[in-house]
Amino acid sequence: MSIATPLRYPGGKSVMTTFLKNFITANNMENVCYAEPFAGGAGAALNLLINRSVDRILINDANIPVYSFWESIVNHSEEFLYLFDNTPISIEEWERQRNIFFNNDAQFSVELGFATFYLNRCNRSGILKAGAIGGNSVEKQQQAKYKIDARFNKESLRPKLEVITNLRDSITISNLDAIDFLEQCQNLNNEDKESLLIYLDPPYYVHGSELYMNSYIHDDHQILANRLRATTILKWILSYDNVDEIKDIYRDFDLYTFDLKYTVQTAKTGKELLTHSQNSVLPETREISRATRSIPLIRI
Repeated sequence: MSIATPLRYPGGKSVMTTFLKNFITANNMENVCYAEPFAGGAGAALNLLINRSVDRILINDANIPVYSFWESIVNHSEEFLYLFDNTPISIEEWERQRNIFFNNDAQFSVELGFATFYLNRCNRSGILKAGAIGGNSVEKQQQAKYKIDARFNKESLRPKLEVITNLRDSITISNLDAIDFLEQCQNLNNEDKESLLIYLDPPYYVHGSELYMNSYIHDDHQILANRLRATTILKWILSYDNVDEIKDIYRDFDLYTFDLKYTVQTAKTGKELLTHSQNSVLPETREISRATRSIPLIRI
C-alpha cells in the first residue's frame, strides 16, 4: 500500500486502507463520506479518496498546527506551495520554523501550517516536539549520518502535495474537538448518516503525551466512549493502544487485537485494539489479514 499522506506519524494508519475499503463493502455502504475526527496524517483518508473508495473525506483535528497544515494545503495551496518551493532545508531555517510553530497564538495561518509540515518532515520520527534529525546544531549536522533533510525530499513530496490540491473539492477541513465533531455528525439527516463512515484513532492511552501535541487523560477517553455509545445510525471504527484501561472502558463492545508496525527512533511492532459500532459488521477474517499485513484480528 503506497502512502499518500505527506505527513509522518508514529503509528500512522495508512496500513488500514484495505481493511476500511473492505469494511465499506461488507456493510453495503454507497456514496461514502469518510471522516477522521483525530485526523493527524490522515493517511487512510487520502488513500481511500485517491483510490475512489469514498466520495468525500472529512479531515478534523483539534490541534491548531495540524489543522493549519491541512487548511493551508487544501484551501490556501498557492501560498503553501510557494513556501514549500522557496524555503531552504537547513538547521538555521529549522530554528526559524520552530519559532513560528511555538509562537502561533493558537491561530490559523499558512505560515503555521507550513512550519508544522517543516518540523514534521525534519524532526525525529515526525514528532513535532522532538529535535531535528541529525541534531540541533550545525556541528552535529556536519557529523550526522542522516541529516535534517533526510525525510524532506522535495522531488518526492511535491507530487503528494499536488494530489491533495487537485482533490480539494472532495475534502472538508475542520478544527473541532472530537466530541463536538461527533455531535455534528449525529445531527446530520438520516440519509447522510447512513453514508458516513467514521474512523477514530484517538491519542494513545499510554505515551500519548510524548507523541502528540493534544493528548488525553483518562476522563477524556471515558467521555469519548460515552459519546460513541450515544450515537445512532452512524457507523464507526475505533482503534487504540492495547492497554487494560481501554479494554475496561469498552468492555461492552466486541474487542479485537491486531499488530501494527510503527517507528519512533527504531521500527517496532505493537499490539493495537479495534472495535466498531454495533450496527456494523467486520469484513471476513481473510480480508482483515490482508489489510493489516499481519495476523488476523483476534477477538478478546
